[in-house]
Amino acid sequence: MKTARLTASWLALSAGALLLTSCLDYREELWINGDAGGKIHATIAINSELGAPTDGGSGQPDQIEAQLRELFAVTDGAKVESYQTFVDGKKRIWDFTVSFKDLRLLKPAVITGKNNIGAVFGDFEIEKIPDGKLAVKRTVSLSEPPRQSDDTPANPPQDSPSSNDTNTLGNAVGKLMGGLLANSMFSGYHLDYTTHFPTEVVSANSPSIDRDTNT
Repeated sequence: MKTARLTASWLALSAGALLLTSCLDYREELWINGDAGGKIHATIAINSELGAPTDGGSGQPDQIEAQLRELFAVTDGAKVESYQTFVDGKKRIWDFTVSFKDLRLLKPAVITGKNNIGAVFGDFEIEKIPDGKLAVKRTVSLSEPPRQSDDTPANPPQDSPSSNDTNTLGNAVGKLMGGLLANSMFSGYHLDYTTHFPTEVVSANSPSIDRDTNT
């Protein structure tokens, strides 16, 4: 039986980490199996002095855990396998693993969660192309410019969203943490996305391809 080769068109982001107290650090490994199932293991880290809330010892899920479980509850065959949060030095860490039976089914979930934890997963697009290959595209939005229109009034109403209210990664995480972290507080990002493919990566827009491991 021939195995279909996989073409990846992947937006690989690795923004340089700024050694500042307000840097958001997100690291993720995504494994895609031959049947399109797989898992995601990820960590989020921010400076613990920013006061990100925990469950206070109550045993109840914190906001990130609650959002994760709600997000993947709408996706058939997806679930949060493990979750923990802890302080390591000056960083608060959120560590979680999510499994899924079909990567293509994750799109509705990440769209649903684009204004909260779903922002870290970005947007998935999977398309079959000639010769039985698949094109996989993933986009993670760090910023979204304000809309430009000839109809835009010179003095928009007070309730109109400002540029700081657009769907950005920092703003989404800030909202998730109870508004303690505004988008402007994140002076930098370190985003590291590693993807393991079940077959040969034919082409990709990332220079960091390990041909031996299809990563």
